[in-house]
Amino acid sequence: MDSVMLDILKVIKCQGGRVFGELRLNKIIFLLTHKYGIPIGIPFQEKKFGPYSRELKKTLEKLEREGLINIIKQGRLKVIELTEKGKKLAEKSQIEIPREIFFKKTETIKAEAYEVMNKLRKIKFIS
Repeated sequence: MDSVMLDILKVIKCQGGRVFGELRLNKIIFLLTHKYGIPIGIPFQEKKFGPYSRELKKTLEKLEREGLINIIKQGRLKVIELTEKGKKLAEKSQIEIPREIFFKKTETIKAEAYEVMNKLRKIKFIS
């Protein structure tokens, strides 16, 4: 089990063991990496709805195949939920996650992700 997978499990665990929406998880991991400086190792691209990672999607699919998470479709929303096995493995992650990010509403997380993405875009054009 690599550290990226363990870190993603820990992020989900810190959300109460369940994340409502793959886009929300994308934005949380993006903010942890680019705002809080926590190196999770997931690359992101700028997409229509903000930062998105194909690598995260592939990793989630792998975690589900290994029985560490369940991805439950509720209409258009995907609920990502830790299994008991996933909860135990999440403890092996070495990252420290600021609790403040998990008390934010989805709209606040979305706005912060766009703000950080815009700053990164400006830096790339200046460099």
